[in-house]
Amino acid sequence: MERARKAEDKERRAQEILDAAEALALEGGWADVTVAAVAAQAGVAKGTVFLYFSTREALGLALLERALEGWFAEVRARLQRARGTLTSAGVARTLSDSLRDRRLMIELLSILGSQLEANVDEATARGFKERLMARLIAAGAALESAVPHLPPGGGLRFLLQMDALVIGLWQMSSPAPVVARLLEEPHLKPMKVDFARELTASLRALLDGSLRKEATP
Repeated sequence: MERARKAEDKERRAQEILDAAEALALEGGWADVTVAAVAAQAGVAKGTVFLYFSTREALGLALLERALEGWFAEVRARLQRARGTLTSAGVARTLSDSLRDRRLMIELLSILGSQLEANVDEATARGFKERLMARLIAAGAALESAVPHLPPGGGLRFLLQMDALVIGLWQMSSPAPVVARLLEEPHLKPMKVDFARELTASLRALLDGSLRKEATP
């Protein structure tokens, strides 16, 4: 019983540290989050943060995993409610809408390979990848149920392709302030990217292409 309470206390403290990191990241972006600031926000010593997360990147990875867990749960629920009734346009809108209020998750996804996974140990990286794979499989199955013509495994592959689209479009739609001002000029405005609109259109095109390919004899 004592061991269980200690485990619960440890999990609660880890979640409090993650809550602090999330609050800071939502306020100013992950790039401005420091371990010292997270410790102050959580009301703990800086060394305490490192007891739970060995590096700043490990903290960011844990924050991303928590965000992904919530997003996958939402997506599976949405797709299961509409099983077999959604068109490719409907699926594209559903997925795009699910990202509307998940700026931090997308920001962390965009630096996953280049930063977050670059300074964690193998056990941390393996745990993250294996849990992510399990969630991708479950969400891919829900997607295949919602779009019956997707081939087996097509849902998971689509989600991986979606990840690439999300990262690319997010970076294009979030330019530096000086560039954002330039893109308001009439002759440059065609280069301005609306994240939600372009993602919806791209996901629909991707799904339509998959369905046409599946229908080809």
